[in-house]
Amino acid sequence: MEINDLLTLIRFKNITIAVFYILIFSTLITRSFVASDFALILISNLLAIWTIYSFNDLEDAKVETHLKKRRKFFHKNLIINEKITLKEALIITLILAISASLISMTIANSNFVLVILILTIGFLYSERHFRLKSKPPLDVLSHAFIGPLISLSIFINTGINSITILALFSFFLGSLIPEILNQRYDYQIDKKNKIKTTVQILGKGFSLKLIILMSFTIILLNGGIFFLYGGKNLALLYLSLVPFLIMFLFKKVRQLLEKRPVILVIPLAINIFILLLGFLNIV
Repeated sequence: MEINDLLTLIRFKNITIAVFYILIFSTLITRSFVASDFALILISNLLAIWTIYSFNDLEDAKVETHLKKRRKFFHKNLIINEKITLKEALIITLILAISASLISMTIANSNFVLVILILTIGFLYSERHFRLKSKPPLDVLSHAFIGPLISLSIFINTGINSITILALFSFFLGSLIPEILNQRYDYQIDKKNKIKTTVQILGKGFSLKLIILMSFTIILLNGGIFFLYGGKNLALLYLSLVPFLIMFLFKKVRQLLEKRPVILVIPLAINIFILLLGFLNIV
């Protein structure tokens, strides 16, 4: 097994960016930053999320091998492609899960519980006897709860207030949208193979309208966060940058996202930039 195969198995690039964003956003709005604590929380959450993606590919390889010749996107699953063996994937998954649990225990009991919840949801989502990913709407809802759980690893140690509640709702919707997008991307393939998903039930058209509605809701939630965090000046600055966020709803940009998902860093960077201005009391 090559290192690139391992990084692909755990979705290293995209997942690392997403988890870091959620945690740095959550940390900044609490106005409490301790580098050592943040590092431990970041590492434990990354290990937990890497675990559930590794486990997902492991279970997919067991359950859906019979679809190998019919589903073109299986080139993503390195276990089915025999670049990683089932035994190697199992060992990796166990090491990641145990490491995440042990590190979270050094932070606080509450952080340990949150990591266990993340691992449990990941297990139920993929494990062939439960397989929430094949039970709409649990397939998207189970994925949506991961974002708030990551965020809670910060909030549970600093306290819950109106700003953090808005953030939790924002992260819930922000975790829900990518799963719906993935199901829309696989819509024709899933339909051909008679795989039931939330998008198969809702339809591509309605699911797109739902994504647009949730995206605008996230913008409103974040606007409320910035207003409560830094006052009207910070909120107005955010509103002035909203056009750069809305552009991701246009068809051509969505199509570009499928080829280069890394450009999603742009809206994340905008949000962090505004929060930093508020954190440093510049605006």
